[in-house]
Amino acid sequence: MVVRQYEQRSSRLSFTIKGEQPVQVTTAEFDSGEVNLRIDGRAAGKVGMARGLGRFDVPGGEHIVELVKEP
Repeated sequence: MVVRQYEQRSSRLSFTIKGEQPVQVTTAEFDSGEVNLRIDGRAAGKVGMARGLGRFDVPGGEHIVELVKEP
């Protein structure tokens, strides 16, 4: 698994991820609530943050992942 172009801001996280197999990603970049998940520019649901951690699945291949917390 290779992660590149990792960029974090107060309400946004984005990165490119590449791997042969699907993977579950865990992030600790947001404190609580829900964040919008986009994979390759398409809405992919919401990620709930519990105790500062959120988890979501990314399919195998190379993908651009974005997490955005709405105000």
